[in-house]
Amino acid sequence: MWEVILNAIAWLNEFWTTHQKDILMTTLSGIGIATIGVIFSIIVWLFKRWRKKRQLERDKKFSQPKLPFQLVKPNGDVYSLLYPPESDYKNPVLADRNIPYQRRIHEKNTTQELSDLLFEHRWVLIMGRTGIGKTREAAEVAQKLNNEGWTVLKLKLGEWLDRPNNEQLQAIGTDRKLLFLLDDLHQFMRRSENIEKHPQGKDNLALPINIPLQERLLDTLKAYENDVADPQEIRVLAITRNEKEGYYSGQDSPWDKLQWDKYQKLWDKFYVYKMPDPENGAVVELFKNIIPETNIKKETDYIDLAVSNDGTFRNVVENLVTLDNGNLALNKQNFKETLQGTWDKRYKKAIEGDNLAEFIYDGIDLLQQCNVPLNELLVKETALLMVRGNWLQRLWYGFRVQKSLNCLIEIERILNPRDGQIEERGNRVDITDYWYKLEKLILRLFKSDSQLMTDALTNFSLYLYQKNRYKHSLKCYQQLVTVVKEDADILFNLATTYAYLERYDEAILSYDKALEFKPDYDAAWYNRGIALKNLGRLDEAILSYDKALEFKPDDDAAWYNRGIALKNLGRLDEAILSYDKAIEIKPDDDAAWYNRGIALKNLGRLDEAILSYDKALEFKPDDDAAWYNRGIALKNLGRLDEAILSYDKALEFKPDDDAAWYNRGIALKNLGRLDEAILSYDKAIEIKPDYDAAWYNRGNALDDLGRLDEAILSYDKALEFKPDYDAAWYNRGNALDDLGRLDEAILSYDKAIEIKPDKYEAIFNKALCYAELKDVETFDKLFATLPQDYRDNLLNNPDFQTFIDNLHGNNNSD
Repeated sequence: MWEVILNAIAWLNEFWTTHQKDILMTTLSGIGIATIGVIFSIIVWLFKRWRKKRQLERDKKFSQPKLPFQLVKPNGDVYSLLYPPESDYKNPVLADRNIPYQRRIHEKNTTQELSDLLFEHRWVLIMGRTGIGKTREAAEVAQKLNNEGWTVLKLKLGEWLDRPNNEQLQAIGTDRKLLFLLDDLHQFMRRSENIEKHPQGKDNLALPINIPLQERLLDTLKAYENDVADPQEIRVLAITRNEKEGYYSGQDSPWDKLQWDKYQKLWDKFYVYKMPDPENGAVVELFKNIIPETNIKKETDYIDLAVSNDGTFRNVVENLVTLDNGNLALNKQNFKETLQGTWDKRYKKAIEGDNLAEFIYDGIDLLQQCNVPLNELLVKETALLMVRGNWLQRLWYGFRVQKSLNCLIEIERILNPRDGQIEERGNRVDITDYWYKLEKLILRLFKSDSQLMTDALTNFSLYLYQKNRYKHSLKCYQQLVTVVKEDADILFNLATTYAYLERYDEAILSYDKALEFKPDYDAAWYNRGIALKNLGRLDEAILSYDKALEFKPDDDAAWYNRGIALKNLGRLDEAILSYDKAIEIKPDDDAAWYNRGIALKNLGRLDEAILSYDKALEFKPDDDAAWYNRGIALKNLGRLDEAILSYDKALEFKPDDDAAWYNRGIALKNLGRLDEAILSYDKAIEIKPDYDAAWYNRGNALDDLGRLDEAILSYDKALEFKPDYDAAWYNRGNALDDLGRLDEAILSYDKAIEIKPDKYEAIFNKALCYAELKDVETFDKLFATLPQDYRDNLLNNPDFQTFIDNLHGNNNSD
């Protein structure tokens, strides 16, 4: 568009220069003004037309259902999904998609073998080291099936994977045969490397985002199987590397990223096909087919190169690209035997020839670590972000960076980095030094070209979220939704970010907005329920969980949290039924078993509660809370020895659990093991010095042992932390009474009575103190204040009646 405007201005300038005199005369007559006005109007009209066209393209893009897959309908071009365009290569003959296919093993058709396995097992995982042609074999199979009427769906890197909604299914066409193509599967797992479920993950507002891709992939593919009339018309072909070492120290290897042992449910679905290395004959055939189509001069036998080659097709192709770009001959001296170390050498060569190349590599490294997809504009601007030097140097680099980038795109295909191309150059860029600058850059570019930068901002927003930079993530999502207004996934992520910042009302509004566009979004209903629960709106939370379960009946987390809400509302029987559903779906859900036990205990169904705690401990033997509450239930059943053993297990896993030490002391005291009880109370107090109940019960145990002075000191500590502890004042009075310190005992009873005026035992014991002091009148007055039934019970006791008679008799005799 700007080219049209500039051409118009150039024409006006030339016209003016050539016809100045005529124009002047015409202008004086008024005609020239009209002419210029018409030309200006044409320019304005062209500009408005261009803007309208661009807006329509943008609206069309954002109105389409967003799919996490690139789609090729039957009889399409599958290779376009897997390989960069030919324009990325200096010589199109050497473009990956144009390299002639070679049978890797003589008289063995790997493509047919994979096709047969795919129809037999439906889910096939091709595994092998980098560079041996795994992707090419998968492309051959996928193209073959595509030509036979199968729709191919390739998973996009960095997309949020979830169960499909109706619009997405319609866009794909549920009546079609679907082949899911998962290339470089280990790369997709990298986003989940450090994102695991929190120990209390079921109560985690961002649980769906934090579910690792291994779990989401399985759920999504199962959903497609369930939504297609015949699951036999679903196929999954995945490709991954299996090296056990990363590129540099501390990096997870491709094998580590898969987490094979942890996600058995996913990997058990696949038939694993270990791709064999190509034979030397296949490498020779590759040379024979390619070299004649290039300007490369052959100076050695192909078999000699094949023998020295590292056994990969990739090494051969990269060598030929280098030779062709450099006009070099094919001989042993020029042919690199392996890619190992090659990328580092090529990087050093690039920066020796152009100092800006270093910043371009650094920029791409930064973007890759943030899972941001590469485009030319973003790489250029990020490279400038990495430039060091004064403002004059930075200005000069700004003029040169495009030329440097063009060179790297042509020679190194830098916008489509190969395995190791960025990593092997050495230490990676420290993200912490640049993420904030990168955030400002991406936001600026998004404002100027939202269509180009939508994917970049989407991925970067999620990166910030995963790194717990919620305020910055929120800022990015807020900007994103100004353009992408109807994307349920982005609205969901915005809502969840609000929730992490404890802005629950705003989170609920965003979940509601997401649900407008995707009413069956079970994760949004679920997290909406969590936000409502955190606001204390439990009845609404339960309704939200119910909607989540309507669309995903096997969501154990929704059943579990529904149970929590019901329990908090006191609807314990319903809560237990909800926990039962969670356990039915996930039998090893220790948290559900544990909370089920709590509900049963609160209903007084102690034996059942203990069985539920036992199941929780079967799956999580180190659950100190389950051991502790199991001990409480056993204590309430009078099974004190078993209760103590349960407390001991709780303390094994949580030695600083003051409540466990305290209740252990109670059980020991009730068994008469007073010295052990005191030691247990001492541990509770050591952990929690202001534990008034522990000080009080310690005093009782000391009193029972006759250690009255120590008992009084213990009661005093209890009263230091709880001055209105009537029982402590009362028992302190008893100890003082037993020591004969009657005046002090009376003061202690007075405090108990002041706090609890109907504490009749304190009034009675105070009266007895006055009796011991021979103050019969005060005794009688105090005794008269006791309720009639209380006095009658005492007087019905022969021993007490004798005491009364003697007391008054002695008084009369005096």
